[in-house]
Amino acid sequence: TGPTSSVVAAALHAAAEFVQGAKAPDLRLQFALLVHTDEAAMSRFVRDVEGAIVCLCKDIGPSTEPLLTEEGLLNQWRSDIEAFRRRCKEIWELYMYFVFLDVKGDWALLRMVSRQLMNLLEVSASSFAANLSLTGPWAQPAQQMLAQGMGQMLLQRRHQQALEEWHSAVQVATAKACESAALSSPGNKKSLDAVKAELHRQQALQFWTHYFQTSAKVEWWDFADAFQECFCGNSCPSDVLERLRKHVAKPCKSRVALHVWESFLEKNGPSAPELIQALVKEVMADLPKCVYKAASSAPGSTDEDAEVLRLFTTKRHKVVRSEARESAPRDGPVGKLRQGCPATPN
Repeated sequence: TGPTSSVVAAALHAAAEFVQGAKAPDLRLQFALLVHTDEAAMSRFVRDVEGAIVCLCKDIGPSTEPLLTEEGLLNQWRSDIEAFRRRCKEIWELYMYFVFLDVKGDWALLRMVSRQLMNLLEVSASSFAANLSLTGPWAQPAQQMLAQGMGQMLLQRRHQQALEEWHSAVQVATAKACESAALSSPGNKKSLDAVKAELHRQQALQFWTHYFQTSAKVEWWDFADAFQECFCGNSCPSDVLERLRKHVAKPCKSRVALHVWESFLEKNGPSAPELIQALVKEVMADLPKCVYKAASSAPGSTDEDAEVLRLFTTKRHKVVRSEARESAPRDGPVGKLRQGCPATPN
């Protein structure tokens, strides 16, 4: 009671005001973005809670339990808040990369990153769409970052991680499918690994006949759709497809000839996993230009992340209540970026 309780009440009220943005599922994304980009607000929140802990400990008196002493409680709070900051930074980076992929038009990786964000935010697909619709204040500096060619290191690191995760997922799915097919042939006396290797090889060798029969040439996008369905589980990162196109659709980029495909298969195959691995390896070798066409191969500035973050701190953002969703841009960052952001990324 008395002055101490008033100080504690005021501190906890201020802290509660700050965290109320995380209460509604539709507000979690913009709250995480606010936490990472508004250091002043986050610092006030941390100080308010620490002040309340100190006041309560002084009012209650010393404790015999180490974890319940003032030092123990403050250490636990600081550890928790550091983990919270790291989570919000992860969400912010994924959001920036999500915007980049939307401009780039890489739907395979965009879907994967969407699932990652939904898992971090613990929201459903419909709630995630609602979250995106309220991130307009962060879409504008994201556009500015891309238009100015900033964030090279951040985007390159995220792009590498995403490509590696996609490749790993394709490898696992392909291995499971081949193992299932191998086990369904009990009469085969070869080892399981030998049967799987043969199935991989036959998948690549029979690809053209299965999809295009006796055609000597096919349109590139028909070939790309078939390639993705056969080898990638229906979707493939745009950079991997672009590498494939350079190999099989030259010199005329609109059509693919059977003999060119067979030459590519002979050079990089003959199994399906080897084809994908060769393409991914090529993309990784030229990763900077997959982010920005004019990118340098030299490492970027170590202060680059701070420079990008300053774009988001030039003006304060407030958490938009879910009731205001009707007045928010319906397309969210996706539609706004398509209309207003130059096609800077490769």
